[in-house]
Amino acid sequence: MLPLILYSINSVADPFLLQHAGILRLVAEDNNINFEKIGLPYLSGYAMILLIIEKITTIKLETLVFSVILGPFFIVNCYILSKELTGSVMNSLLLTIVMTFGFAAPYYSIWPHGWGFLLYLLFLFIYSKIIKTKRMNYLSLLILIFIATNYYSYTAEVWMIFLSLLINIMLLFFLHYKSESRLNNSLTKAIPLVLIIIFLSFNEISYNAYLPNINMVAIFDSVNLFFAQSFGTGLIDQYKYVHQSPSFLTWINVITMTLITFPVFITMMFDLKKIVESTSVEFIRFLCLRWSIALICIVDTIIYAALGVLFLRYILFIFPVLAIASLNIIIPNKQRIITLFLTIVVIFTVISFCWTWTLDIKNTSDSSYSEFDYGAKWLHSKSINKKIISDHYTLSWYQIAFANENDKLEGYYYLNDTFYHLVDPSYTKYSDKYFRNNYVIINQKFGDSKTWAGGWNDFKPINNYDENIRNNVNLHRVYNDGYVSVLDGVK
Repeated sequence: MLPLILYSINSVADPFLLQHAGILRLVAEDNNINFEKIGLPYLSGYAMILLIIEKITTIKLETLVFSVILGPFFIVNCYILSKELTGSVMNSLLLTIVMTFGFAAPYYSIWPHGWGFLLYLLFLFIYSKIIKTKRMNYLSLLILIFIATNYYSYTAEVWMIFLSLLINIMLLFFLHYKSESRLNNSLTKAIPLVLIIIFLSFNEISYNAYLPNINMVAIFDSVNLFFAQSFGTGLIDQYKYVHQSPSFLTWINVITMTLITFPVFITMMFDLKKIVESTSVEFIRFLCLRWSIALICIVDTIIYAALGVLFLRYILFIFPVLAIASLNIIIPNKQRIITLFLTIVVIFTVISFCWTWTLDIKNTSDSSYSEFDYGAKWLHSKSINKKIISDHYTLSWYQIAFANENDKLEGYYYLNDTFYHLVDPSYTKYSDKYFRNNYVIINQKFGDSKTWAGGWNDFKPINNYDENIRNNVNLHRVYNDGYVSVLDGVK
Protein backbone atom coordinates (compact mmCIF):
# COMPACT_ATOMS: atom_id res chain seq x y z
CA MET A 1 0.00 0.00 0.00
CA LEU A 2 2.90 2.40 0.68
CA PRO A 3 3.98 2.38 -3.01
CA LEU A 4 0.43 3.41 -3.92
CA ILE A 5 0.68 6.43 -1.63
CA LEU A 6 4.11 7.33 -3.00
CA TYR A 7 2.79 7.07 -6.54
CA SER A 8 -0.14 9.29 -5.64
CA ILE A 9 2.34 12.00 -4.65
CA ASN A 10 4.82 11.52 -7.47
CA SER A 11 2.21 11.77 -10.23
CA VAL A 12 -0.07 14.51 -8.89
CA ALA A 13 0.40 17.83 -7.18
CA ASP A 14 -2.16 20.09 -5.61
CA PRO A 15 -2.64 23.21 -7.77
CA PHE A 16 -2.02 25.38 -4.71
CA LEU A 17 1.43 23.81 -4.35
CA LEU A 18 2.18 24.56 -7.99
CA GLN A 19 0.97 28.12 -7.43
CA HIS A 20 3.25 28.53 -4.41
CA ALA A 21 6.20 27.09 -6.33
CA GLY A 22 5.67 29.62 -9.10
CA ILE A 23 5.55 32.49 -6.61
CA LEU A 24 8.64 31.40 -4.71
CA ARG A 25 10.64 30.68 -7.85
CA LEU A 26 10.60 34.42 -8.62
CA VAL A 27 11.96 35.41 -5.21
CA ALA A 28 14.25 32.42 -4.57
CA GLU A 29 17.40 34.53 -4.96
CA ASP A 30 16.16 37.56 -3.01
CA ASN A 31 17.91 38.37 0.26
CA ASN A 32 14.89 40.16 1.68
CA ILE A 33 11.49 38.63 0.88
CA ASN A 34 8.27 40.56 1.38
CA PHE A 35 5.84 37.74 2.11
CA GLU A 36 2.81 40.02 1.97
CA LYS A 37 3.80 41.29 -1.45
CA ILE A 38 4.19 37.79 -2.90
CA GLY A 39 0.85 36.66 -1.45
CA LEU A 40 2.05 34.43 1.40
CA PRO A 41 1.72 36.68 4.48
CA TYR A 42 0.21 33.92 6.66
CA LEU A 43 2.53 31.13 5.51
CA SER A 44 5.95 32.75 5.76
CA GLY A 45 7.51 29.81 7.65
CA TYR A 46 6.29 27.41 4.98
CA ALA A 47 7.78 29.59 2.24
CA MET A 48 11.12 29.87 4.04
CA ILE A 49 11.44 26.16 4.72
CA LEU A 50 10.81 25.34 1.06
CA LEU A 51 13.51 27.77 0.00
CA ILE A 52 15.88 26.26 2.58
CA ILE A 53 15.13 22.70 1.43
CA GLU A 54 15.77 23.75 -2.16
CA LYS A 55 19.13 25.26 -1.21
CA ILE A 56 20.21 22.23 0.81
CA THR A 57 19.01 19.48 -1.54
CA THR A 58 19.31 21.41 -4.86
CA ILE A 59 15.86 20.00 -5.72
CA LYS A 60 13.88 22.61 -7.63
CA LEU A 61 10.73 24.00 -6.05
CA GLU A 62 8.55 22.66 -8.84
CA THR A 63 9.95 19.19 -8.14
CA LEU A 64 9.54 19.47 -4.37
CA VAL A 65 5.76 19.57 -4.78
CA PHE A 66 5.96 15.94 -5.94
CA SER A 67 8.35 14.86 -3.17
CA VAL A 68 7.35 12.90 -0.08
CA ILE A 69 8.61 15.26 2.64
CA LEU A 70 5.97 15.20 5.38
CA GLY A 71 4.84 11.59 4.99
CA PRO A 72 7.35 9.86 7.28
CA PHE A 73 6.85 12.49 9.99
CA PHE A 74 3.08 12.03 9.82
CA ILE A 75 3.47 8.30 10.36
CA VAL A 76 5.75 8.79 13.38
CA ASN A 77 3.58 11.49 14.97
CA CYS A 78 0.39 9.50 14.45
CA TYR A 79 1.94 6.53 16.20
CA ILE A 80 3.26 8.63 19.11
CA LEU A 81 -0.13 10.22 19.78
CA SER A 82 -1.96 6.91 19.37
CA LYS A 83 0.36 5.21 21.85
CA GLU A 84 -0.11 8.05 24.34
CA LEU A 85 -3.91 7.97 24.24
CA THR A 86 -4.51 4.22 23.84
CA GLY A 87 -1.50 2.57 25.47
CA SER A 88 -1.51 -0.32 22.98
CA VAL A 89 1.33 -0.95 20.53
CA MET A 90 -0.76 -3.11 18.18
CA ASN A 91 -3.72 -0.72 18.15
CA SER A 92 -1.39 2.23 17.68
CA LEU A 93 0.11 0.61 14.59
CA LEU A 94 -3.38 -0.03 13.20
CA LEU A 95 -4.42 3.54 14.01
CA THR A 96 -1.39 4.82 12.15
CA ILE A 97 -2.59 2.96 9.06
CA VAL A 98 -6.10 4.42 9.45
CA MET A 99 -4.81 7.98 9.82
CA THR A 100 -2.29 7.50 7.00
CA PHE A 101 -4.87 6.40 4.44
CA GLY A 102 -7.92 8.17 5.83
CA PHE A 103 -6.49 11.64 6.30
CA ALA A 104 -2.75 12.15 5.99
CA ALA A 105 -2.06 11.02 2.39
CA PRO A 106 -2.98 14.37 0.74
CA TYR A 107 -0.49 16.09 3.06
CA TYR A 108 2.44 13.78 2.36
CA SER A 109 4.32 16.24 0.16
CA ILE A 110 4.81 19.85 1.31
CA TRP A 111 1.25 21.15 1.76
CA PRO A 112 1.54 24.17 4.15
CA HIS A 113 -1.22 23.10 6.53
CA GLY A 114 0.38 19.67 6.64
CA TRP A 115 3.27 21.17 8.61
CA GLY A 116 0.76 22.70 11.03
CA PHE A 117 -1.21 19.46 11.39
CA LEU A 118 2.02 17.65 12.23
CA LEU A 119 2.64 20.18 14.99
CA TYR A 120 -0.95 19.79 16.18
CA LEU A 121 -0.31 16.09 16.81
CA LEU A 122 2.70 17.06 18.93
CA PHE A 123 0.62 19.73 20.66
CA LEU A 124 -1.97 17.11 21.66
CA PHE A 125 0.79 14.79 22.88
CA ILE A 126 2.39 17.49 25.06
CA TYR A 127 -0.95 18.69 26.43
CA SER A 128 -1.83 15.11 27.30
CA LYS A 129 1.41 14.87 29.27
CA ILE A 130 0.58 18.07 31.16
CA ILE A 131 -2.97 16.99 31.99
CA LYS A 132 -2.23 13.37 32.90
CA THR A 133 1.16 13.74 34.62
CA LYS A 134 0.87 17.35 35.92
CA ARG A 135 4.40 18.06 34.64
CA MET A 136 4.33 21.80 34.01
CA ASN A 137 7.87 21.81 32.62
CA TYR A 138 6.21 20.89 29.32
CA LEU A 139 4.60 24.34 29.09
CA SER A 140 7.54 26.05 27.41
CA LEU A 141 7.62 23.32 24.77
CA LEU A 142 3.87 23.74 24.25
CA ILE A 143 4.33 27.47 23.60
CA LEU A 144 7.22 26.84 21.20
CA ILE A 145 5.08 24.40 19.20
CA PHE A 146 2.32 26.99 18.96
CA ILE A 147 4.71 29.73 17.86
CA ALA A 148 6.08 27.43 15.15
CA THR A 149 2.54 26.62 13.99
CA ASN A 150 1.89 30.35 13.58
CA TYR A 151 4.15 30.31 10.51
CA TYR A 152 2.62 27.25 8.86
CA SER A 153 -1.09 26.83 9.55
CA TYR A 154 -3.62 29.28 10.96
CA THR A 155 -6.12 26.39 11.00
CA ALA A 156 -4.02 24.33 13.40
CA GLU A 157 -3.44 27.47 15.48
CA VAL A 158 -7.17 27.91 15.96
CA TRP A 159 -7.50 24.25 16.95
CA MET A 160 -4.78 24.73 19.58
CA ILE A 161 -6.38 27.88 21.00
CA PHE A 162 -9.82 26.34 21.35
CA LEU A 163 -8.38 23.12 22.74
CA SER A 164 -6.65 25.00 25.56
CA LEU A 165 -9.77 27.07 26.20
CA LEU A 166 -12.06 24.04 26.40
CA ILE A 167 -9.71 22.07 28.63
CA ASN A 168 -9.43 24.90 31.13
CA ILE A 169 -13.16 25.62 31.12
CA MET A 170 -13.93 21.97 31.87
CA LEU A 171 -11.27 21.70 34.55
CA LEU A 172 -12.61 24.83 36.24
CA PHE A 173 -16.12 23.40 36.10
CA PHE A 174 -15.08 20.14 37.77
CA LEU A 175 -12.88 21.99 40.24
CA HIS A 176 -15.98 23.71 41.62
CA TYR A 177 -18.52 20.98 40.91
CA LYS A 178 -16.50 18.28 42.64
CA SER A 179 -14.73 20.63 45.06
CA GLU A 180 -11.59 18.78 44.11
CA SER A 181 -8.57 20.96 44.85
CA ARG A 182 -6.18 18.48 43.21
CA LEU A 183 -7.50 19.57 39.79
CA ASN A 184 -5.72 22.87 40.35
CA ASN A 185 -2.49 21.05 39.52
CA SER A 186 -3.72 20.39 35.99
CA LEU A 187 -4.96 23.89 35.25
CA THR A 188 -3.06 25.92 32.68
CA LYS A 189 -5.14 29.05 32.99
CA ALA A 190 -2.53 31.34 31.43
CA ILE A 191 -2.04 29.20 28.32
CA PRO A 192 -5.23 30.20 26.39
CA LEU A 193 -4.51 33.89 26.96
CA VAL A 194 -0.89 33.53 25.86
CA LEU A 195 -1.92 31.64 22.71
CA ILE A 196 -4.59 34.19 21.80
CA ILE A 197 -2.16 37.10 22.27
CA ILE A 198 0.47 35.42 20.08
CA PHE A 199 -2.11 34.60 17.40
CA LEU A 200 -3.62 38.09 17.21
CA SER A 201 -0.22 39.80 17.40
CA PHE A 202 1.63 37.80 14.78
CA ASN A 203 -1.10 36.55 12.44
CA GLU A 204 -3.48 39.07 10.92
CA ILE A 205 -5.63 36.56 9.07
CA SER A 206 -8.49 36.73 11.56
CA TYR A 207 -9.27 40.42 10.98
CA ASN A 208 -7.77 40.85 7.50
CA ALA A 209 -9.14 37.76 5.76
CA TYR A 210 -11.54 35.75 7.90
CA LEU A 211 -13.89 38.24 9.61
CA PRO A 212 -14.44 40.39 6.46
CA ASN A 213 -15.39 37.27 4.49
CA ILE A 214 -17.84 35.71 6.93
CA ASN A 215 -21.20 35.28 5.24
CA MET A 216 -24.15 33.66 6.96
CA VAL A 217 -25.57 32.72 3.57
CA ALA A 218 -22.38 30.75 3.01
CA ILE A 219 -23.37 28.38 5.82
CA PHE A 220 -26.51 27.43 3.90
CA ASP A 221 -24.49 27.09 0.70
CA SER A 222 -21.89 24.87 2.36
CA VAL A 223 -24.55 22.57 3.83
CA ASN A 224 -26.35 22.50 0.48
CA LEU A 225 -23.14 21.57 -1.34
CA PHE A 226 -22.33 18.89 1.23
CA PHE A 227 -25.68 17.15 0.73
CA ALA A 228 -25.36 17.51 -3.04
CA GLN A 229 -21.96 15.79 -2.93
CA SER A 230 -23.00 13.11 -0.46
CA PHE A 231 -26.56 12.29 -1.50
CA GLY A 232 -27.16 14.05 -4.82
CA THR A 233 -29.69 16.48 -3.35
CA GLY A 234 -29.58 20.26 -3.21
CA LEU A 235 -29.95 23.33 -5.40
CA ILE A 236 -26.63 23.88 -7.16
CA ASP A 237 -25.66 26.30 -9.92
CA GLN A 238 -25.74 24.58 -13.32
CA TYR A 239 -22.01 25.03 -13.90
CA LYS A 240 -20.78 24.29 -10.37
CA TYR A 241 -18.90 21.03 -10.03
CA VAL A 242 -20.32 18.59 -7.50
CA HIS A 243 -18.25 15.47 -6.90
CA GLN A 244 -20.40 12.42 -6.35
CA SER A 245 -18.73 9.15 -5.43
CA PRO A 246 -20.19 5.80 -6.52
CA SER A 247 -23.03 4.92 -4.16
CA PHE A 248 -21.23 1.89 -2.72
CA LEU A 249 -18.12 4.00 -2.02
CA THR A 250 -20.34 6.60 -0.34
CA TRP A 251 -21.75 3.93 1.94
CA ILE A 252 -18.25 2.70 2.78
CA ASN A 253 -17.31 6.24 3.80
CA VAL A 254 -20.51 6.65 5.82
CA ILE A 255 -19.89 3.37 7.64
CA THR A 256 -16.28 4.36 8.35
CA MET A 257 -17.33 7.74 9.74
CA THR A 258 -19.96 6.05 11.89
CA LEU A 259 -17.47 3.53 13.23
CA ILE A 260 -14.97 6.18 14.32
CA THR A 261 -17.52 8.61 15.78
CA PHE A 262 -19.99 6.26 17.48
CA PRO A 263 -17.64 5.09 20.29
CA VAL A 264 -16.66 8.69 21.05
CA PHE A 265 -20.22 9.88 21.59
CA ILE A 266 -21.29 6.69 23.38
CA THR A 267 -18.42 7.18 25.82
CA MET A 268 -19.56 10.75 26.39
CA MET A 269 -22.93 9.38 27.46
CA PHE A 270 -21.19 7.03 29.91
CA ASP A 271 -19.08 9.97 31.11
CA LEU A 272 -22.20 11.96 31.98
CA LYS A 273 -23.34 9.14 34.22
CA LYS A 274 -19.94 8.80 35.87
CA ILE A 275 -19.69 12.55 36.47
CA VAL A 276 -22.61 12.33 38.92
CA GLU A 277 -20.95 9.46 40.75
CA SER A 278 -17.80 9.79 42.77
CA THR A 279 -14.90 9.30 40.38
CA SER A 280 -11.13 9.68 40.35
CA VAL A 281 -9.23 12.85 39.57
CA GLU A 282 -7.32 10.96 36.85
CA PHE A 283 -10.59 10.06 35.14
CA ILE A 284 -11.75 13.70 35.20
CA ARG A 285 -8.46 14.89 33.73
CA PHE A 286 -8.65 12.36 30.89
CA LEU A 287 -12.34 13.21 30.34
CA CYS A 288 -11.52 16.92 29.94
CA LEU A 289 -8.78 16.06 27.45
CA ARG A 290 -10.94 13.66 25.41
CA TRP A 291 -13.98 15.93 25.32
CA SER A 292 -11.95 18.99 24.35
CA ILE A 293 -10.16 17.18 21.53
CA ALA A 294 -13.51 15.89 20.21
CA LEU A 295 -15.33 19.23 20.40
CA ILE A 296 -12.76 20.90 18.13
CA CYS A 297 -14.55 19.18 15.23
CA ILE A 298 -17.54 21.47 15.88
CA VAL A 299 -15.30 24.53 16.01
CA ASP A 300 -13.59 23.64 12.73
CA THR A 301 -16.88 22.87 10.99
CA ILE A 302 -18.53 26.16 12.01
CA ILE A 303 -15.51 28.32 11.14
CA TYR A 304 -15.20 27.00 7.61
CA ALA A 305 -18.96 26.69 7.01
CA ALA A 306 -19.14 30.46 7.47
CA LEU A 307 -16.81 30.75 4.47
CA GLY A 308 -18.76 28.37 2.25
CA VAL A 309 -17.34 24.87 2.76
CA LEU A 310 -18.32 22.08 5.13
CA PHE A 311 -15.27 20.12 6.28
CA LEU A 312 -15.31 16.80 8.12
CA ARG A 313 -11.54 16.43 7.94
CA TYR A 314 -10.99 16.84 11.67
CA ILE A 315 -13.11 13.75 12.32
CA LEU A 316 -11.03 11.72 9.85
CA PHE A 317 -7.87 13.14 11.39
CA ILE A 318 -8.35 12.71 15.14
CA PHE A 319 -11.46 10.63 15.83
CA PRO A 320 -9.91 7.23 15.05
CA VAL A 321 -7.58 7.69 18.04
CA LEU A 322 -10.42 9.02 20.19
CA ALA A 323 -12.59 6.05 19.20
CA ILE A 324 -10.05 3.54 20.50
CA ALA A 325 -9.36 5.60 23.62
CA SER A 326 -13.12 5.59 24.19
CA LEU A 327 -13.46 1.83 23.68
CA ASN A 328 -10.68 1.32 26.22
CA ILE A 329 -12.96 3.04 28.74
CA ILE A 330 -16.14 1.18 27.79
CA ILE A 331 -14.64 -2.31 27.43
CA PRO A 332 -11.17 -2.11 29.01
CA ASN A 333 -10.74 -5.88 29.25
CA LYS A 334 -11.75 -6.68 25.68
CA GLN A 335 -8.59 -5.80 23.76
CA ARG A 336 -9.19 -8.48 21.14
CA ILE A 337 -12.59 -6.99 20.34
CA ILE A 338 -11.05 -3.51 20.12
CA THR A 339 -8.33 -4.78 17.78
CA LEU A 340 -10.93 -6.54 15.62
CA PHE A 341 -12.99 -3.35 15.49
CA LEU A 342 -9.93 -1.37 14.44
CA THR A 343 -9.01 -3.96 11.81
CA ILE A 344 -12.44 -3.50 10.22
CA VAL A 345 -11.89 0.28 10.18
CA VAL A 346 -8.48 -0.27 8.54
CA ILE A 347 -10.04 -2.41 5.80
CA PHE A 348 -12.77 0.13 5.04
CA THR A 349 -10.29 3.03 5.09
CA VAL A 350 -7.83 1.37 2.70
CA ILE A 351 -10.63 0.35 0.31
CA SER A 352 -11.97 3.91 0.32
CA PHE A 353 -8.53 5.38 -0.35
CA CYS A 354 -7.74 3.00 -3.23
CA TRP A 355 -11.16 3.42 -4.83
CA THR A 356 -11.08 7.20 -4.50
CA TRP A 357 -7.64 7.29 -6.09
CA THR A 358 -8.92 5.40 -9.17
CA LEU A 359 -11.52 8.16 -9.67
CA ASP A 360 -8.65 10.58 -10.50
CA ILE A 361 -10.27 13.51 -8.70
CA LYS A 362 -6.97 15.36 -8.85
CA ASN A 363 -5.27 15.56 -12.22
CA THR A 364 -2.39 13.12 -12.55
CA SER A 365 0.53 13.50 -14.93
CA ASP A 366 3.30 10.93 -15.37
CA SER A 367 5.55 13.69 -16.72
CA SER A 368 4.89 16.03 -13.77
CA TYR A 369 2.92 18.41 -16.01
CA SER A 370 5.91 19.15 -18.27
CA GLU A 371 3.59 18.66 -21.29
CA PHE A 372 2.27 22.14 -20.57
CA ASP A 373 5.70 23.69 -21.13
CA TYR A 374 5.06 23.89 -24.88
CA GLY A 375 2.16 26.29 -24.53
CA ALA A 376 3.91 28.26 -21.80
CA LYS A 377 6.99 28.76 -23.98
CA TRP A 378 4.81 29.87 -26.91
CA LEU A 379 3.00 32.34 -24.67
CA HIS A 380 6.27 33.65 -23.27
CA SER A 381 7.69 34.14 -26.76
CA LYS A 382 4.78 36.47 -27.60
CA SER A 383 5.85 38.96 -24.90
CA ILE A 384 2.19 39.32 -24.09
CA ASN A 385 0.64 42.30 -22.40
CA LYS A 386 -2.72 40.74 -21.75
CA LYS A 387 -4.67 39.34 -18.86
CA ILE A 388 -4.45 35.52 -18.65
CA ILE A 389 -7.49 33.51 -17.57
CA SER A 390 -7.38 29.78 -16.93
CA ASP A 391 -7.92 26.99 -14.43
CA HIS A 392 -5.79 26.64 -11.31
CA TYR A 393 -3.59 23.81 -12.59
CA THR A 394 -2.76 25.35 -15.95
CA LEU A 395 -2.17 28.88 -14.76
CA SER A 396 0.01 27.74 -11.85
CA TRP A 397 2.24 25.65 -14.12
CA TYR A 398 2.48 28.47 -16.65
CA GLN A 399 3.57 30.79 -13.84
CA ILE A 400 6.31 28.29 -12.93
CA ALA A 401 7.46 28.18 -16.56
CA PHE A 402 7.55 32.00 -16.73
CA ALA A 403 9.38 32.19 -13.39
CA ASN A 404 12.07 29.84 -14.74
CA GLU A 405 12.63 32.48 -17.42
CA ASN A 406 12.85 35.16 -14.69
CA ASP A 407 9.54 36.56 -15.81
CA LYS A 408 6.23 37.00 -14.04
CA LEU A 409 2.91 35.94 -15.49
CA GLU A 410 -0.15 37.81 -14.21
CA GLY A 411 -3.14 35.53 -14.30
CA TYR A 412 -6.61 34.97 -12.94
CA TYR A 413 -8.66 31.88 -12.27
CA TYR A 414 -12.14 31.28 -13.59
CA LEU A 415 -14.90 33.03 -11.67
CA ASN A 416 -18.65 32.56 -12.02
CA ASP A 417 -18.98 35.54 -14.33
CA THR A 418 -15.98 34.49 -16.43
CA PHE A 419 -17.16 30.92 -16.80
CA TYR A 420 -20.64 31.99 -17.86
CA HIS A 421 -19.21 34.28 -20.54
CA LEU A 422 -16.99 31.46 -21.72
CA VAL A 423 -19.51 28.61 -22.02
CA ASP A 424 -23.09 29.82 -21.60
CA PRO A 425 -25.06 30.20 -24.90
CA SER A 426 -26.73 33.35 -23.63
CA TYR A 427 -23.28 34.99 -23.83
CA THR A 428 -21.32 33.04 -26.43
CA LYS A 429 -23.68 33.94 -29.32
CA TYR A 430 -23.53 37.69 -28.84
CA SER A 431 -20.62 40.07 -29.24
CA ASP A 432 -19.87 41.94 -26.01
CA LYS A 433 -16.05 42.10 -26.11
CA TYR A 434 -15.96 40.64 -22.60
CA PHE A 435 -12.60 38.95 -23.25
CA ARG A 436 -11.00 41.93 -24.96
CA ASN A 437 -7.29 42.12 -24.05
CA ASN A 438 -7.49 38.64 -22.55
CA TYR A 439 -6.03 35.26 -23.35
CA VAL A 440 -8.12 32.29 -22.18
CA ILE A 441 -6.15 29.05 -21.82
CA ILE A 442 -8.29 25.93 -22.14
CA ASN A 443 -6.78 22.78 -20.64
CA GLN A 444 -7.73 19.97 -22.99
CA LYS A 445 -5.77 17.20 -21.29
CA PHE A 446 -7.64 17.66 -18.00
CA GLY A 447 -10.79 18.85 -19.72
CA ASP A 448 -12.80 15.79 -18.73
CA SER A 449 -12.10 16.39 -15.04
CA LYS A 450 -13.46 19.17 -12.88
CA THR A 451 -12.25 22.67 -13.69
CA TRP A 452 -10.24 23.88 -10.70
CA ALA A 453 -11.01 27.52 -9.96
CA GLY A 454 -8.56 28.37 -7.19
CA GLY A 455 -10.96 27.93 -4.29
CA TRP A 456 -13.65 25.61 -2.98
CA ASN A 457 -16.16 26.35 -5.72
CA ASP A 458 -14.97 24.62 -8.88
CA PHE A 459 -16.71 24.17 -12.23
CA LYS A 460 -17.81 21.23 -14.32
CA PRO A 461 -15.39 19.69 -16.88
CA ILE A 462 -14.68 22.27 -19.51
CA ASN A 463 -14.75 19.70 -22.35
CA ASN A 464 -18.51 19.44 -21.71
CA TYR A 465 -18.80 22.84 -23.35
CA ASP A 466 -16.30 22.44 -26.17
CA GLU A 467 -18.82 23.31 -28.88
CA ASN A 468 -20.03 26.41 -27.04
CA ILE A 469 -16.45 27.59 -26.59
CA ARG A 470 -15.56 26.99 -30.27
CA ASN A 471 -18.64 28.97 -31.29
CA ASN A 472 -18.01 31.82 -28.85
CA VAL A 473 -18.02 34.95 -31.00
CA ASN A 474 -15.92 36.81 -28.43
CA LEU A 475 -12.93 34.48 -28.75
CA HIS A 476 -10.78 32.98 -31.49
CA ARG A 477 -8.14 30.27 -31.21
CA VAL A 478 -4.51 31.31 -31.73
CA TYR A 479 -2.68 28.24 -30.39
CA ASN A 480 -3.35 24.52 -29.95
CA ASP A 481 -0.86 21.75 -29.13
CA GLY A 482 -3.26 19.00 -28.13
CA TYR A 483 -2.78 19.71 -24.43
CA VAL A 484 -4.04 23.29 -24.28
CA SER A 485 -5.73 25.80 -26.52
CA VAL A 486 -5.07 29.53 -26.22
CA LEU A 487 -8.01 31.74 -27.16
CA ASP A 488 -7.60 35.44 -27.86
CA GLY A 489 -10.34 37.88 -26.94
CA VAL A 490 -11.96 39.68 -29.87
CA LYS A 491 -11.19 43.40 -29.84
